[in-house]
Amino acid sequence: MDLGAKLKEIAGSWASFAALGSFALYLLGYLALRFRLTFLGIGTDLAVLDERYFYEGAEFAVYLVSAVPILLLIVLALSVCAWVPYRLLRFLLNTRTKAAMRRRGRALAAWCASPVRLSLAGIAISIVVIQFVMRQPFLYSNLLVARELPDHGWLRGLLLTEEEGWRSLYFTGLVAATAVTTSVAFVIAGQARPGGLARALRAVLVAVVAIQFLLLPVNYGFLITATPLPRVASLPGGETVPRAPDAWLAWEGKEGVTYFVRDKANERRSLLTLPRKDVGRIEVTGYDPVLRLLFASPGTGAAQR
Repeated sequence: MDLGAKLKEIAGSWASFAALGSFALYLLGYLALRFRLTFLGIGTDLAVLDERYFYEGAEFAVYLVSAVPILLLIVLALSVCAWVPYRLLRFLLNTRTKAAMRRRGRALAAWCASPVRLSLAGIAISIVVIQFVMRQPFLYSNLLVARELPDHGWLRGLLLTEEEGWRSLYFTGLVAATAVTTSVAFVIAGQARPGGLARALRAVLVAVVAIQFLLLPVNYGFLITATPLPRVASLPGGETVPRAPDAWLAWEGKEGVTYFVRDKANERRSLLTLPRKDVGRIEVTGYDPVLRLLFASPGTGAAQR
């Protein structure tokens, strides 16, 4: 009876965790997919409940997990770079200087022991990251039909670079910043129950950390707008693309299919959505980094096509 009750308890806990995990993937996928389509300027027939949100959330989770080894490698390299000079300084410095360094270390530990100071530091870091980094993708929208790409420093470079590694490093930096503020929140949660101002600051810290977590899939959706789109051989109606405007498959919905069409001769770009029943066969002839084709400087590899 004890074993059976234990198994039932485990099964019930597993079902709860599975439901919570599915909801989290769905929410993350909703944010990633919706904002990716907004950045590109694609209108869809997606409903609030759609299985593609779940699959998009799973892809985001894989991308997030793949950033962890990169982050650990960077932390390890920085730790080694800091440890070697530290050991050399301990060997070279005299006893008085070492004692002064220990006093400063204890003072820093005492400073961090204050929930108010630690909360303020975490809130400041989180707000700076959100305001100056994580919310910057909101400046971009309708990129496929935009006349020019907004020039906002590193974000333009991330969209147009051919090196996927830079986008991975950028996302890893966002994960690192979120991990730092999350660690601060956990440290404060492990301290004695604060009161008054400290409790209010802890609530604010938890709120801004939650905002950071929600902005991670938004930034992921922004980064994958640089993913190459499938180039189609012909548009519905039998018109072949080599004698017509260039066309790419931008989105396949349940009720319609959206093409991105570029007429280089007339300098015209448009998004063409057709009912799925009128599309028939779709022949893909390759994959092109469309944003680089549209906005890269003349002479680069992506802009020569």
